[in-house]
Amino acid sequence: MKIPDSLELLSKTKNIAVPELEEIERLPIPDPSYLRKVYSGKREGQLTKYEKEYEKYCQWSALPKRERNPKTAVSFERKWKIPKGYSLIFRERKDYENKKRMYFWRWMDDIFPEVIDVLYLQATEKGNTNAAKFFAEFMGKHIEVEKPAQIIQPLAIIGVPQDKIERLFTPKGYEDTKGIIPIDEEVKT
Repeated sequence: MKIPDSLELLSKTKNIAVPELEEIERLPIPDPSYLRKVYSGKREGQLTKYEKEYEKYCQWSALPKRERNPKTAVSFERKWKIPKGYSLIFRERKDYENKKRMYFWRWMDDIFPEVIDVLYLQATEKGNTNAAKFFAEFMGKHIEVEKPAQIIQPLAIIGVPQDKIERLFTPKGYEDTKGIIPIDEEVKT
């Protein structure tokens, strides 16, 4: 491999050490996509600073406004000592909505038993019929209820004997069911 012309010029200049050819071949050269990513103005929503504050912001913004402490984004920024307006940068991140949704459902899981308890108390102690109805509907969805039997319609094709049609749906080995099905015995008596 030939040494590039620019290195030859540098070697002629005093006080500048030129790396040997073997050293040049061992130097890692970054991929252009890496350079574009590093030197682009926006880093695809990735933060290196304020990561902990970002997580707290996602948790905070997932709560209903009456549950938030502090109450406003400006107060949040002041409390966590992040630059004014930085919460807008948090909201622009690609993973913001997913993180916010995840924290919201965690909060919902925490308060859900309390909501059901309030419904139960409203229905039983205060006689609130709407609460009783909602509670019963909710419980009905989670209780195994006997389902109605499915109605099976017979298949009939004009011009084809019914026993041939029935044989299409009979598994092998079950052609002769006499003595196996209790209904056959009841009919004989």
